[in-house]
Amino acid sequence: ITYCYFYFEDRERLTDGKSIALIFTILDLHLIISCLIGYQIGIYARPVALVALLVFILMGRRNAIFLNIICALLIFVVDTFLVPVDNQECYSSLIISFTAGMLAIFFADRSKTRFKTVFIGFWIVLPMDLIIFLLELSRGLQQTTLQELNFQPIFTQMGYGLFGGVMSTVLFLAILPMFEGIFNCLTVYRLQELTSSDAHILKKLKEEAPGTYNHSVMVSQLAEACAEAIGENPDFARAAALYHDVGKLHYPEHFTENQGD
Repeated sequence: ITYCYFYFEDRERLTDGKSIALIFTILDLHLIISCLIGYQIGIYARPVALVALLVFILMGRRNAIFLNIICALLIFVVDTFLVPVDNQECYSSLIISFTAGMLAIFFADRSKTRFKTVFIGFWIVLPMDLIIFLLELSRGLQQTTLQELNFQPIFTQMGYGLFGGVMSTVLFLAILPMFEGIFNCLTVYRLQELTSSDAHILKKLKEEAPGTYNHSVMVSQLAEACAEAIGENPDFARAAALYHDVGKLHYPEHFTENQGD
C-alpha cells in the first residue's frame, strides 16, 4: 500500500534512497517505542502523534496523513496478532492513534517554532482523554452499573493519555534535529534558525558587508511576499534571499554598496 501511494502521488520519493530510508526509519522507530511503552506502561501512554509530526515537518501534510493511517494500522496489527492485548484495547488504540495523529498534523500547520510545538501535545490530549473516557466508560458499563462503576481505573488511563500526548511532542523535538542532520532535511524550524539575527553568517554579513546585508533584507521581504502570493513556501524564499549574496563576504569592499564616500 505504501509503495502504491508513493508511486502514484509522490514518485520522486521512490527514486531517492535517502527518502525511502527516512520513511521506514520513522515507522520502525515509532513501532519500537510504541511496543516498549505500550506493553511496559500502558497502550494509552504511547506517543501516538510522533509519526504524524515527524512526517509532516520532514515530508509535508499529505504524506503525513497517509503515513499516520499506515502507522495506526501497523500498531493495530501488532496488538491484535503478536501480543496478548484485550480486543477492546486494540480497537481503542487504533481510534486514538488515528485521531491524535490527524489532530497533530492540523495543529502543527500553525506552529512555526519549536517552543510552540510543545503545546500541540496539550491540545491533542483533550480529545484523546475524551475518547479514552468514553471508551473505558462503555467498557465498564458492560460489566456493572453506573452507580457501582469504579472511576479510578478510568482516570488512570486518562493519565496515560496525558503522558502519551505530551511525550509525542517531547520525543518529536528530541528526535527531529537528528533527522534534519542525517537526512539533510530543511524544515521550517531549521529555516527559522537560519534566518534569525543570531545566525553566524548573517551576523558576519551585517558587520563586514552592511550594504549587502541591507540589500539582502530588502530582497528577502519581497521574496517572502511573492512566495505567499503564489502559494509557495515563504520561509524558504526568505532564507534563500537572505543568503543569496553571502559570496560577497570574500571581498566585500569590491562592491559599491559596501564602499564609503
